[in-house]
Amino acid sequence: MSLLNVLVCADRVDVVTDSRTESIANGGPGSASKLHIVALPAVLLAGRGIASVPLVASIGLQHRAPSFDACLAMLPGLVRDALQAMATGAAAQGIDPQNPALAQHELVMAGWSNRLGRMAAVHVLKRDAQALLQVEMIEPGECVLAPHVDGVTDGGQIHTGADLVTMARRQLVAWNLGHPMAPLGGPLQVAELRQGRITISTVTDA
Repeated sequence: MSLLNVLVCADRVDVVTDSRTESIANGGPGSASKLHIVALPAVLLAGRGIASVPLVASIGLQHRAPSFDACLAMLPGLVRDALQAMATGAAAQGIDPQNPALAQHELVMAGWSNRLGRMAAVHVLKRDAQALLQVEMIEPGECVLAPHVDGVTDGGQIHTGADLVTMARRQLVAWNLGHPMAPLGGPLQVAELRQGRITISTVTDA
């Protein structure tokens, strides 16, 4: 489980993630960045679920996709291949492929779209092992706030990256109170994307 907050505007995209990880094999905690950059088109990927999926997808896009729009055309196939490879590898280790940690995944990719003439982001979601991969654009003014926490993510206005960080702090507290066996946490990573530029900072007081 991870935190993934995204706000899309015409001139920028803001992304906030936590950094806590958990081993699928034994549940042991760890820490890692959940932000992955495709350098040439200045595209960013971030995900919830199997941490290696956005990493594998970003590697698959390096040197092959010169723009966000080219990345968008390739992304669903790369995600499907990565999920299948993870499930196959887990099965070989005796891990149930129906395990929600393997079967559920959520990913956002953001960057400048030449076709749209603005910043853009796509939301990729797989709800369980049997579900089809859902791929939807996030429209300007819309945001993704995950995980959903009743009374937290369904209230308040999100207009800036600072608003996303404030929301993330509230999500961390509320989620961890209700899910002590599946906590979120670690330093928050905050990314701001503009045309041709990605800025990433770390917030350690979350």
